[in-house]
Amino acid sequence: MDSLIAHALTSLSFDERQRQQEVLHGVATEIPENAQMLSEAFETLHCHLEKIKRVGSSYQMAESLDVSYVSDKAFRLMFLRGNRFDAKAAADQMIRFFDMKHQLFGRDKLTKDITIEDLDEDDLAFMRAGSVQVTETDRAGRPIWFALPGLRAFKCLQNELRARYYMAMELLKSEQAQRRGIVSITYAIGRYRDCMNGTGYVELVRQVLALPFHKAALHNCVSDPKEYILGSAAMAVIPVKDRSRIRLHLGSHMEIHYILSTYGIPSSKLPLHPKTNDAILDRHMRWYNDCLARDTGGHQFVVEKQMDTIMSDTSIVEQKQHHFASAIGSNDPMVVERPGRNDVVLGRNNKGHGNQLMMSLVKDLAKDYDSAGRGEKWTIADSIVQRIREQGGRFLQQQSDGNWEEVANDFARSKISKCFRNHRRIKKKNGGSSLDLTVPIVGDFDF
Repeated sequence: MDSLIAHALTSLSFDERQRQQEVLHGVATEIPENAQMLSEAFETLHCHLEKIKRVGSSYQMAESLDVSYVSDKAFRLMFLRGNRFDAKAAADQMIRFFDMKHQLFGRDKLTKDITIEDLDEDDLAFMRAGSVQVTETDRAGRPIWFALPGLRAFKCLQNELRARYYMAMELLKSEQAQRRGIVSITYAIGRYRDCMNGTGYVELVRQVLALPFHKAALHNCVSDPKEYILGSAAMAVIPVKDRSRIRLHLGSHMEIHYILSTYGIPSSKLPLHPKTNDAILDRHMRWYNDCLARDTGGHQFVVEKQMDTIMSDTSIVEQKQHHFASAIGSNDPMVVERPGRNDVVLGRNNKGHGNQLMMSLVKDLAKDYDSAGRGEKWTIADSIVQRIREQGGRFLQQQSDGNWEEVANDFARSKISKCFRNHRRIKKKNGGSSLDLTVPIVGDFDF
């Protein structure tokens, strides 16, 4: 697997490799747009479409039904953005898009925006199951398309394909999603291994290739070594430029959470309970209800108590507590009466459990941090902040009046970065010996 990725990267120019790595780790900038650039892109796209469209094709059929729909600039801009303004690739994708839409919804809906009323009850049941969710954003502000294959459930594959189409096009209504792209995570860990044993895999790949997403990063996470081997073999047939943005990860829940955090995706952004890894569906169901109410004029909705979920009542209570803990972990300062057991206390001579936990993480990740680039250093420091948060800990600083105040995440990350630098300095001073964590952390190692 590593050799395939290495081959993909070495086949690119230095600038291309740098851009791909920045995109993968969420530090790349958007492509700037201006009137002249857009005008030229639209013209080039039109020329390519005229060359490749075929008589009797779904694209040509859509043109004959409503040429204004097919030529709408906002519609075409989705495909240009999704293909990073490669007009030829955008034209090819538009042809595939109408073929897919025709097959899923028929001729009459080729030039119609699909609403939730165009889906049948089996399509909606698949959507409610939560096997595909649009969760929060990564640290670069890119939406996370999160798939739990173990929750797949449908009467026929068309149910899944239609539901996924609807969700994708809803997401693409966001200009931010179009310009920044999405991060796709397929989470097949433990009980979330594909319960359909790969049924429809080819059709799902075809659909992904037809949808005008910019796939900024794709993370396929597995816990079965056999699936990892199969995934590695599949990587060999993927185009080199696309391969450099795909990562296949093997590990347990905890290992995968850490790996994803190094790519700017902290565990708090995943719809999984931090203690049990139960799927969390409340955010997804709020989104579903919003779509249902909007598309049906407010006549239909799912009552929250009836929402499909695989969490126990205890898990729901714990999750609400977790959301509260996440809220107090924001960048807004908050006065705290006294530090808790898992809190990290800033300043000198602090030896509490939270500080010891943080320094243990620093020691474990020091080698990765020292060899990382600037963007990766940020994500490693952020992963420690998130790990402390997940344990119910906070980063606290005592004020002149004796009260404790929670510091902003950015400030906490800067202090953790300082700890890494101090660890490197002490290790060098000790002739390569790492810090002994059985000794209280004091003196030069404080922050």
